[in-house]
Amino acid sequence: MFYPEWTTIAARTDDRSRRVQPLAILALAIITVLSVSLWFLGVRYSRAYIAKYKQRPPATWMFRRTDDPKLETPRRFALLLLPIFLVALVVYLFRP
Repeated sequence: MFYPEWTTIAARTDDRSRRVQPLAILALAIITVLSVSLWFLGVRYSRAYIAKYKQRPPATWMFRRTDDPKLETPRRFALLLLPIFLVALVVYLFRP
């Protein structure tokens, strides 16, 4: 295929993209692992909540305290993982 002389392909010549790549891969790996972990914790919480109250848990289940230790354990662990997930997401999405 013929390309005219005025057509150029832009390419980076600096090393910034090479330095950022491992950080982006690490952030993506953290996001993937924590997504699955939060999903499993949500399933555990939902099953226990449905068994106790015979209805679906509220959408804000992670932010509402309960008196039942069987419900509180997955809720607190998910709440602990959420900020790590969000930081990794910001690092991945807004990388230079």
